[in-house]
Amino acid sequence: MDCGTDPTLKHTKNGAIGHVEDSSMSMDKTHALGKRAASVLRAAWRRGIAIRIKGLLDTHDLISLTNDRQRLVQIWRDIQALVETLQEDMGQPAYQPPAGTPRAGKNSKRKGLRGLPDDWRDQLIENAKPDDQLPLLVMALSGCRPAELKKRILVLSDWPYLAFIINGAKVKEYAGYEQRSVAIDSQTLLCRNHELIQSLFASKQSVAIADDQSFQKRIKRLAQRLGFKNVSCYSLRHQLAADAKATGTGKTDLAKVLGHQAERTQRYYGNHQQGNKGGRVLEIHGHTQTEPRPAPDATPVWDKQVLMIKEKQVASDSMRPDPS
Repeated sequence: MDCGTDPTLKHTKNGAIGHVEDSSMSMDKTHALGKRAASVLRAAWRRGIAIRIKGLLDTHDLISLTNDRQRLVQIWRDIQALVETLQEDMGQPAYQPPAGTPRAGKNSKRKGLRGLPDDWRDQLIENAKPDDQLPLLVMALSGCRPAELKKRILVLSDWPYLAFIINGAKVKEYAGYEQRSVAIDSQTLLCRNHELIQSLFASKQSVAIADDQSFQKRIKRLAQRLGFKNVSCYSLRHQLAADAKATGTGKTDLAKVLGHQAERTQRYYGNHQQGNKGGRVLEIHGHTQTEPRPAPDATPVWDKQVLMIKEKQVASDSMRPDPS
């Protein structure tokens, strides 16, 4: 990525990006990019360099058939310069926003749990429309997504346990599960409306919503009226994860409950200090077709790319024509 073509981006000494200037603001005010945005831009720039190197290697293979020595020498010089640029950047530390530079904060769902009253879920359920109360309770107890509620969730019961059979959303080859089940001891969590929670034990039933987008908008408006500034449907999912972490639920089990194929994903969901709001999760289990992947410990992908390029360059040196 060539930051020189974009007036809003600047390279720092470490080869990453510097500040983003807002033309609508005065010239002396700048906003530093966060670490995540900086790492994305840096990775994109590195990928651009790698693509250029690959293109030059392909061109070299074609030019070598013509025995154009002058052109071949120039191509190898260009490749060497790009590899050195990439290696120099990889030796630099990660980008850090300059001290004292203002930056807009990110309202993450996990941060949205801060400062909420212990009974915020009960308040949300009690003040919701009657048709929304049971779906909200199922979300609070199972950690399901709104899109999964739209697919219909089967509820099984065996006092005091409730089991939810969830058809997964966000399912890809390496993400999510087609189906998972979540079992929880319901008497430890929620709900002041005992009739509502008892209705889940009445018989085998399914719970669903007609449209997940309109459902989320209704709950968001309700939360605003109750004074819960950053609460959404997904806050129930994050709160359940926080409660489970506070109880000591393992990473593997929690990943299954949330429907994550990778254990590391659940680290973005709540934390143990935010747990135990309105009750404790004494027992919760998840079941999936396969075990979640543990957090990887592998060589960074760009180190492998540079090593591959260097090996190919060394192998081709013996075939390089003599420039003299």
